Amino acid sequence: MPQFDTEISLNILAISCFLCIAAAIAMRKSEGSVAHRFCTWLFYGCLLKVGLTAVLFIQIPSGIGLLAALTFGLMIIGTTWDFRASPSTPTIS
Repeated sequence: MPQFDTEISLNILAISCFLCIAAAIAMRKSEGSVAHRFCTWLFYGCLLKVGLTAVLFIQIPSGIGLLAALTFGLMIIGTTWDFRASPSTPTIS
């Protein structure tokens, strides 16, 4: 198993997770604008990057590698969940 330099590894992990969450937020905020296409491609690129980071950092025994997997899940939930208020459906009585 390759040896990891702890400081460099944690910096790569933190930067990767931060950029990916920022890309997910940018994709949601750009809905309906001209920049949405660029933000969507940025999101997919970051999704691939955080997925590969999760796979690479799963070898770290301390469990800190789960941060990338958590970021991956938050990106998926954050972009697919509809946070807008939906109209209530009338109930039939």
